[in-house]
Amino acid sequence: MVAYFCTPDLTILHAVWGPESAPHFLQQATWAVELAERLRDAPAADRAAMARDAHLRNPYRTKGMWSYGGGHYEKYRHLEEKVLQPLSKTNADELFLKLVGEKASDEEVRIVDQSGFFRGSPIPSLRPRRRS
Repeated sequence: MVAYFCTPDLTILHAVWGPESAPHFLQQATWAVELAERLRDAPAADRAAMARDAHLRNPYRTKGMWSYGGGHYEKYRHLEEKVLQPLSKTNADELFLKLVGEKASDEEVRIVDQSGFFRGSPIPSLRPRRRS
């Protein structure tokens, strides 16, 4: 699971990945809102440096279930590379792969038994469908 924190125009500010406690998730969300407020009032030329500095000093970057081992700092660097970029499908898929080590899929979810045999009808994907 990855939760992206973005500006209203879908510019990436922050992300939290993996299972996290509700208090930790709320702390991260609050931190992202505070970052958005600081960036909103900053000159455009200074925003990238401010965001980079904020992530280097993020007090929550070393907290939570996914903080220890498992290449957390390398994963966080991938997040830092995407900060202030648009949350496009490509960026979201790349970041998802780098943060949780799995590919995002557009395929419908299917339920199988322990032998791998399909049971029942497919469950519709939770992703919004493009309108034609």
